[in-house]
Amino acid sequence: MIISCENLGKNIILPQLSSLEYGEELIMIDVDIIPLESPDSIVIGEIAQLKCIDDKIIILDKTQSGEAYINVFNSDGSFANSIGKIGRAEDEYLSISAFGIDTNLMQVVISDPMAKGIKRYTLSGQYCGINRIDNLDLSKHAGYVKDINMYNGQWLMSYPVHSSSENAILTYNSKDDFSEISKITTPWGCGEWGAYIYAATPLAFNGDSFFFLKPLCDTVFYWNNGSMQPYLTV
Repeated sequence: MIISCENLGKNIILPQLSSLEYGEELIMIDVDIIPLESPDSIVIGEIAQLKCIDDKIIILDKTQSGEAYINVFNSDGSFANSIGKIGRAEDEYLSISAFGIDTNLMQVVISDPMAKGIKRYTLSGQYCGINRIDNLDLSKHAGYVKDINMYNGQWLMSYPVHSSSENAILTYNSKDDFSEISKITTPWGCGEWGAYIYAATPLAFNGDSFFFLKPLCDTVFYWNNGSMQPYLTV
């Protein structure tokens, strides 16, 4: 998915990707442009995350003032609904660092670091509850969670490295309470802010495997069955 702040319906140049070699599969064969239409009360700022499920497009919209919102659009770009809102009520959130989609329960999960929890909502925006993370390993990273994805029936959490002795850029977490099952680590130490800036992972999923970047590295890696292999050097 490629995001643009303008409607670039004209002058789209699609290269002959069949002549380019990027691993064993073709990256892209076609392009669809979907303008997102929202009511006057919603002004889209920076789209920090975008995920699709069934016929819905869900975005994490961050404003210049630091506020964050999650909005849902139909596949044709028309506005469907918002999920939650900023506030201190039980069904509201104080902050959003990332969100994911529970494909089993058809719910949106939101990392709310200020509330110290992962909040759950239906796709239509109904509040379902919260998983507290005060006593989980995730709590020390909660404010920096960059992405949440379902992987092999559990959660894959992406966050920055916090010290040279703790080189995890991804953790595998329980689908039920987000407790940590295992870590995916880098083979060397890396400072917190370097990892936070450069580790935008995972990039994409392919069945039981996924692609990701290491901090401060120009290579895309392929993770499959617990092994890590270089896939593409940028």
